[in-house]
Amino acid sequence: MNNKSVDAVLSRLAGLLNTENDSDLARMLGINRQTLASWRKRNSVPYSFCINFAEERGLSIDWLLTGRGQTIVEPSSTPPSTESNYSQSDLALLEMINQLDPEARRDLLRSAEEKRQFIEMKKKVEALSIELERNKNAG
Repeated sequence: MNNKSVDAVLSRLAGLLNTENDSDLARMLGINRQTLASWRKRNSVPYSFCINFAEERGLSIDWLLTGRGQTIVEPSSTPPSTESNYSQSDLALLEMINQLDPEARRDLLRSAEEKRQFIEMKKKVEALSIELERNKNAG
């Protein structure tokens, strides 16, 4: 991956997540700011990261890496998951999202990412509360 393509991939990610700087982008990607800086320095975004990011969000890996094609993977072109097939409501949601303009999609994706991070933080707080309560009762 050359510097131009790294910048392009990171630019597409920033646009998709509606971020304005590398600190915000790193936060929204769930990575350390220094990790993002090292990607820029090495001129390489890990392919596995791109694949996972695209799969988790229903994005076209082709679009993410090259900028070509549609941003959102069409439900009909999405291979069935080995774990489970998409439900009818999943397909309907993907279709509705696909009909939105790119800015509205970015807003939805950013909101969904923030919600996911909130849920993860809530789980961590609950686990820490349980651990704290156990330590308190043990002491």
